[in-house]
Amino acid sequence: MFNRKQLEISFGFALAYAKRHRTEIGLLFIDLDHFKEVNDSFGHDVGDLLLIEISTRLQSCLRATDVLARLGGDEFIIILTDFTKKDQVCDISMRLLRLIAQPMKIKKHRISITCSIGIGLYPTDGTDLSDLIKNADNALYSVKSGGRNNFKLYSSM
Repeated sequence: MFNRKQLEISFGFALAYAKRHRTEIGLLFIDLDHFKEVNDSFGHDVGDLLLIEISTRLQSCLRATDVLARLGGDEFIIILTDFTKKDQVCDISMRLLRLIAQPMKIKKHRISITCSIGIGLYPTDGTDLSDLIKNADNALYSVKSGGRNNFKLYSSM
């Protein structure tokens, strides 16, 4: 899993590829729902192990060309490369929601958690990483305010 600097470098490669081959990029901004409650109830060591399990689950849904990065806390970014239909991004988002929602055993605790996903698409929602993150974050905020455990594509309207 990448950090923010590695994300920026990988996005640069993905962007060059997308421009050259006229494909799209999907940026998924993922936030765990009520993660603070896990830390408060079970301790930060369990929270850290949960983050490791979540990242393993996220990575299992991705192709070798896709990128997973942790921004910090309980926020993740996924860069989906080389696709031609936004339905593909929606399908992957649904798969991620289902996978994360499956209960996990961390130490002796059974933990259930969900996530919310905001999505920005290159080139329609931004042509650089910061614009895509900003717009995906706006979509994420909409998901969070609408009840969580869902995904939403960015819409400028």
